Amino acid sequence: MAKDSKDISVKSRLKEFEQTHQDNIVIQWDPLVVFRHPHYQKNKVALVSGGGSGHEPLHAGFVGEGMLDAACPGEIFTSPSPDQITSAIHQSDTGKGVLLIVKNYQGDRMNFEIAAELSESDTLMVLVNDDATQSDRDSARGLAGVVVVEKMLGAAAERGLTLEALAELGDDIVSRTRTIGVAFSTCSFRKMAGSLESHEVEYGVGIHGELGISRIPRSPINVLIPKMIDDILQSLEAVSFQPILMVNGLGAALASDLDLALEEAQKVLAEKGMPVARTLVGTFATTLDTDGISLTVVDARPEWIELWDTPATTPALAIG
Repeated sequence: MAKDSKDISVKSRLKEFEQTHQDNIVIQWDPLVVFRHPHYQKNKVALVSGGGSGHEPLHAGFVGEGMLDAACPGEIFTSPSPDQITSAIHQSDTGKGVLLIVKNYQGDRMNFEIAAELSESDTLMVLVNDDATQSDRDSARGLAGVVVVEKMLGAAAERGLTLEALAELGDDIVSRTRTIGVAFSTCSFRKMAGSLESHEVEYGVGIHGELGISRIPRSPINVLIPKMIDDILQSLEAVSFQPILMVNGLGAALASDLDLALEEAQKVLAEKGMPVARTLVGTFATTLDTDGISLTVVDARPEWIELWDTPATTPALAIG
């Protein structure tokens, strides 16, 4: 019964989403896939992503011109099924191949790999593992940095890059992108082990309500943000150009809190001799109703700024 209830909830939200954004997207209900509107379809390499619901607007909100061609929503915090992904690949492929953008979680990797094997299309995969709290990149989780990857690869695909070139670019972007998330409250769907007191912060959280690497005293923004930036930069090891900075709300963070975090993060990076080239602030990759934020820093190559500035028209992000 609980599973059916979750199905109804996810599909109900998507029906409202389709009505609101019918000029940008269309939804196939069985198997469940969100496609970009035919008006925006082009003869190019298709980009397909997806993951469990509960992270809205990720990934369905980034389907549209300049970003994804299709997104596969699973149930709450559950990977989409291989048949969803296979359908998305088949219907998005214009003959140029399909690039799969996948966050580094076991279920997502497994189901996307199965779908790629079942599909007759040429496919390659970019695995996003931007979690800065993990020194082992193979086990590092995919976090909000996937939004950056989808934006820049979407722009590159619109320019006609080949499947192989897009996969190589995607791997490079991922290798130079790091994210840290902090939670001030627990997620109602999956409580963290033990209650989180008002004076505590869960540091280094995943996007499914997982525990972070530590529980630290709650500090003012001008203390917490420098720690996050320092840990991100340590994971990146070096920043050779002006970085791209994204401040993301995990679901219940106030816009004013996100703006304060952005201001402080820009200040910290500038003081370190790394003036920010571009910023993005808002709620993009959530953990349902969690009060928290994540910071993403991209050690952007100069030519990536043009990709970042390329217009995009999606329900959750419009540029240009």
